[in-house]
Amino acid sequence: MAILAGAALLLTGCASSAYPAFDREPTVADELPSDASFLDDGQFDDFDLDSLRFVADHGDVSLYIVRSLDGTACLYVAAEQDSGIACGGVGTISMQTPAGNFELGPAPIAEKDGWTRLSEDVRVLGE
Repeated sequence: MAILAGAALLLTGCASSAYPAFDREPTVADELPSDASFLDDGQFDDFDLDSLRFVADHGDVSLYIVRSLDGTACLYVAAEQDSGIACGGVGTISMQTPAGNFELGPAPIAEKDGWTRLSEDVRVLGE
């Protein structure tokens, strides 16, 4: 029984370390932007807002990662207009927005021609 518990703990540790921001305690920077007026539309009903973590700024855009209620890692692009969330299963999640083209992937996100890393797990096309 102890072996199974240890294996489960090890697997849990590996899964969360793919996105290091989830492993740290939340800070003031991790709070949902106060101008997220679209929250009234219920767009965040399927997300664990306690898991929201700020990962980078890109111009006037703030980038966060958040877990869906089923545990999937998601990229939240908070822009003055056209904010959005993209979620995926295994591998890299791509999101095209008027503010830029972004990708979220397990850390460390790989180098890719034409892309600039903004954090351990997020990159942007260009720059």
